[in-house]
Amino acid sequence: VFLLLNSDLIITLARMRYQLAVLESTRHRFEETIRDQGKEVAKLGRLTVGMEQVDRDYGGSMQSASKEVARHRAVVTMDVKSCSQEILRLYFHHEARDELISEGEELDEVFQCM
Repeated sequence: VFLLLNSDLIITLARMRYQLAVLESTRHRFEETIRDQGKEVAKLGRLTVGMEQVDRDYGGSMQSASKEVARHRAVVTMDVKSCSQEILRLYFHHEARDELISEGEELDEVFQCM
């Protein structure tokens, strides 16, 4: 009975529960921050590997690397266009003598294929 009526103990219990709730909230925020920082560290690690490769392959010149990427992009674009033309020629010009895709059913068939 004495413990239940002691106001100091009741107030201390209420403060302790409040501090425990604050501590739990802080712990959750800390865990989120650690997860976010882990993702950022992984991202920076990948960036470091990429920059080391640029240093190795292009002497550290981002301009040279950008030019090489642009050149590869142009080559790939031309290859895709060439392959697309070849596929269209193989599948849709088997009967045509003019090597053109005619309007109507043949054109619809090409669009459906693409």
